[in-house]
Amino acid sequence: MFIKSFGQQIKQLRSERKMTQKELAKGVCSQAELSKIENGKTMPTIDLVQRLSQKLHISMEQLFIDSNEIKLFQQYDLQLSDFSRRRHYDEMLDYMERLPSNLPPSVQLLVHYFEWVAREGRNDIDYRTCISQLLRLSDEQHMETEYPVLYLRIRMSVANYYYLNAQYSYARKIYEELLTYDYSTYALKKLQSKVIYNHAQQLYFQNDFKTGLQITEKGILLSVERKDTAMLGHFYYQRGCFYEELNYSEHDICNAFTNAYSLFTAFGNVNHAELVLKGKKQFLHYQF
Repeated sequence: MFIKSFGQQIKQLRSERKMTQKELAKGVCSQAELSKIENGKTMPTIDLVQRLSQKLHISMEQLFIDSNEIKLFQQYDLQLSDFSRRRHYDEMLDYMERLPSNLPPSVQLLVHYFEWVAREGRNDIDYRTCISQLLRLSDEQHMETEYPVLYLRIRMSVANYYYLNAQYSYARKIYEELLTYDYSTYALKKLQSKVIYNHAQQLYFQNDFKTGLQITEKGILLSVERKDTAMLGHFYYQRGCFYEELNYSEHDICNAFTNAYSLFTAFGNVNHAELVLKGKKQFLHYQF
């Protein structure tokens, strides 16, 4: 059963990265052997697992997490994130109280994370207590190595709590630490863009426009190199805001906001496209 689940995990990760069996197998093993692994007919050696993890840009530990656990994590993450985004903290806590007690480890950690977020949002605890509990949670054994995405999300939340409560030096310190993290896997690379964006945003509201622009430029460069458009429009918008504050030429400012508007429109991000039209219309070269 485990061999079959492991093979399905490899196949799913390969599909997510739009890789063929031939592409994944190249330099790792024969395509025939990879096919046997994906179909649950054979279990690879540790050496082969390591090479597969490197090719898939994912840690070995994450490869061994059952695919059902991953789906369950994603399901609860989606629901709890929705409660949090809408600030429905009472509903979130009621929902969590009804969850089964035998949840997988990763899901339990996720629930604990959102529990502290909900309690702070409902003013049951102050932000300092929330930060203390989140830091304790992120320091739990194996959290950083086995669940690095959740680890980074928690640390980013701590930085945001500091920032929202005007503790800028603490927020900046955490973001600077996060920027040095080894974003070696596919999932971590996607999260890195959010870390960069949030850090630049924090620097903007601290009026450190020069440093903030440097961070934003790093985000643009990484997005282009990886052909990842998820945050590119946001980075161009940030660039335009920094250009305004740093008195760049109107031509440069217009290019930045037009690029942001074009990307938001092209990828159906209607709300952000309207935000550009509402606040930066005078800088756009054209409108759709």
